[in-house]
Amino acid sequence: MSRFLAVVSAFLIMLCLGGVYAWSIFVPMLKKQLNYSTSQTQLIVGLTLGVFASSMIFAGKFQKKYGPQWTAFIGVAFLFSGYYLAFLSQGSFILLCLSIGLLCGIGTGFCYVCCLVVPAKNFPGNKGLSTGIAVGGFGAGAIFLTYAIKYLLAIQPESTVLELFRIIGTAYGIIISICIIFLKYKETVNENIEVIVETSLFSFTEKRFVILFLTMFAGTFSGLLILGNAKPMAVSMGYSEEIATRGITLLAIGNMTGRIFWGWLMDKISIDRTLLIAYLVLFISIAFIHFMGPAEWVFNLVFILIGLGFSSNFVLFAGKTAQLYSINKLGIVYPYIFLAYGIAGIIGPFVGGWLFDINQSYTAALIISAIMTLAGLILYQVSLKRINR
Repeated sequence: MSRFLAVVSAFLIMLCLGGVYAWSIFVPMLKKQLNYSTSQTQLIVGLTLGVFASSMIFAGKFQKKYGPQWTAFIGVAFLFSGYYLAFLSQGSFILLCLSIGLLCGIGTGFCYVCCLVVPAKNFPGNKGLSTGIAVGGFGAGAIFLTYAIKYLLAIQPESTVLELFRIIGTAYGIIISICIIFLKYKETVNENIEVIVETSLFSFTEKRFVILFLTMFAGTFSGLLILGNAKPMAVSMGYSEEIATRGITLLAIGNMTGRIFWGWLMDKISIDRTLLIAYLVLFISIAFIHFMGPAEWVFNLVFILIGLGFSSNFVLFAGKTAQLYSINKLGIVYPYIFLAYGIAGIIGPFVGGWLFDINQSYTAALIISAIMTLAGLILYQVSLKRINR
């Protein structure tokens, strides 16, 4: 029973952390209440994602030495502090970068690495599915936060974006603190043997590491560009505020179910074949955005498929890392590959917002997004033999 409670706890923690994917719901409020530009709003979330990925390197080592519970405890302390400092920032752009970007980013990284390792350790025979369920919570976080914000604004329509940050931070702090109690796994005989990061473990210049890094960058860049700008992007295409907000939920539905689906599929047909299918789904759905037309069902389908394709990055690359470097080294090696996501998080949403500020259109951003996905797919497929040596 404790193994299942650990996975459920990891899912709930990820549910809180995944609220970052609902960032675009704050964009109109930040622009209206604080007079931010689109690129400024995307710089904040980009910094959050970049710091999140970077901090996982240190979090992975800390988790290996002190265990998942202490690591997650540090994470929730940073996360709560970040949201509360944002509430006290009085709208200062620098303080929001430091609070949401830096502190919440660190908190997310420390909590995330625990929720990645614990399910895989508890269910080594089904690590694809168990990890997929846990990280599925990260994808569902946008749904949870979107509806929570809509409810809060319905009962308190005068609430400012800064007040919302305080409420979110408090709720997340309580939920994660309770879940930490169950976030553990049974140690194996070799669990306490120290793993030292050195050239024998992996090299930054070896072909398989470079290919995994660049492929993950391509896939997450394209997805994050759209996720960070989802609501204003839909509005700019002529959809109503209600439909645009629904787009965030649809992306999250695809993101959540995809993490479970791709994890199950990779256990069945191999990681390499699954990645081929997933990146084709992402490329085709992004390329199809301009042909959606006014039909809502087409809008719904395209946004779900984008979330579905994007979600594959967080199951497949973790699985491939465990396959190539062993499950015991997953928590140490994977954060370095995950840096690709952090860099994409800084660049992708910002590029989308910056291009919109210049052109008052997301067309160029979407073209770049589709090209990046296709480039990542081609790179991975032509390099399969080098990766699997």
